[in-house]
Amino acid sequence: MTKKSISNDKRNKFTLIGVGFGFLFPLIGTVIELSQSGLQLTLLNVIVLHQTNQLINIIDTAPIFLGLLAFFVGIREDRLYEANEIIELANDELQASGEELEQRVLERTSELGAANEKISEKVNQLRIVADVARSGATVKDLKQLLDSIALLISQRFEYYHIGIFLVDENREFAILRAASSEGGKKMINNGHRIKIGRQGIVGNVTFIGKHRIALDVGVGSVIFDNPDLPETHSEMALPLKIAGEIIGALDLQSKERNAFTQDDVDVLSILADQVAISIQSTRFVEEAELALKLKEATSKRESGLIWKSYLPGVKVKGYIYDGLTPKPYTEKQHKKLVSSDQLSIPIKIRGNTIGRIHLNALDPNREWSNNELLMAKAVADRTGLALEIARLIEDARNSVSKEQVIGEISASINAARDVESILQTTVEELGRRLSGASGVTIEMANITEAPSLEPDNRNNK
Repeated sequence: MTKKSISNDKRNKFTLIGVGFGFLFPLIGTVIELSQSGLQLTLLNVIVLHQTNQLINIIDTAPIFLGLLAFFVGIREDRLYEANEIIELANDELQASGEELEQRVLERTSELGAANEKISEKVNQLRIVADVARSGATVKDLKQLLDSIALLISQRFEYYHIGIFLVDENREFAILRAASSEGGKKMINNGHRIKIGRQGIVGNVTFIGKHRIALDVGVGSVIFDNPDLPETHSEMALPLKIAGEIIGALDLQSKERNAFTQDDVDVLSILADQVAISIQSTRFVEEAELALKLKEATSKRESGLIWKSYLPGVKVKGYIYDGLTPKPYTEKQHKKLVSSDQLSIPIKIRGNTIGRIHLNALDPNREWSNNELLMAKAVADRTGLALEIARLIEDARNSVSKEQVIGEISASINAARDVESILQTTVEELGRRLSGASGVTIEMANITEAPSLEPDNRNNK
């Protein structure tokens, strides 16, 4: 039954009740009038009463008026009922909407909580990547760098084992260079290495250059039988690459089954790239430092050889200041000073000691102050620099003088016009320019046979 039909039934019901209640008035009035007149309640007496009593006729209209009144009341009730129905329906819809909205809010809050948790996790993971980057910038030793990275990843990600493999020079094996677990460190001591392309997921990753995941559950599950890492149930290996070249692999192992997700792969791939960059940067620094050390050693050796050949030609080997004036000192004085000096400060050039400053005090118990020592050392450094500059200037002057002499000799030789004059001029100029030479001789070679134009193949037989 529809709401409209319910409303019409209620209106009609009110009308019928009003009409029925209205009939009570003429009936009761008729009974009262008959009783007061001493007449019996008969149809004839009722008809006569209605014909003679106008009040009873007026009372007879009560059903009509009460029916109309009830009719209008029923209409009002119907409208109120419909209004109540609309209000109840609206309340039901509002309540349903409120419950749905509340459910949506709860679901959205839950989604936001999960999203915030994931974002927080991602932020923490990216912080680890940043920490690895900082390690690569501050740690200059490769072994120390690898150890710190393995320990950092293990602590922050809470993995059972972290291993860092590097490919050897022949690209045959991936060698375990760092590990966070005790089992992994034992493997390093045992020289653990994996054949590239043939052994495990690390061998596969260092061959194809793509990440691999191994689990002991689900489709394609594997069995982990490494006695040094008995608690492993999940493993993931990521390649370490620089400009497309595979230099190693980052190996992560967990005690949990199915421990690695795609989100882990995304973040850890970034981490692996940063590890590779840090390794390469450290290698560059080590190579640069080695090259610098070699260059310094070569420079030191060359400088030492130069000064070793230069010092014998220096006439005055040193000076001594006696409180009045500096004087050249003899070898005898040198031995005395060396045996009695209180303090000896070396004069160095590129790491080579070319002399010394000896400090002697009148009081044998005198102690030199820190400022005095610093001053003496600074003077020794500047003295060494000045000596090097003076030697270089002297070498430059000698070179210019030598070139000038060679030019003059060449000019004299070029002025000669025949063989005898050239030979005579050469002997004369060279003998005159070389001091201390007892004699200079020049001769032409005696060629007994003409050189052959054919190659000599006798030594090739």
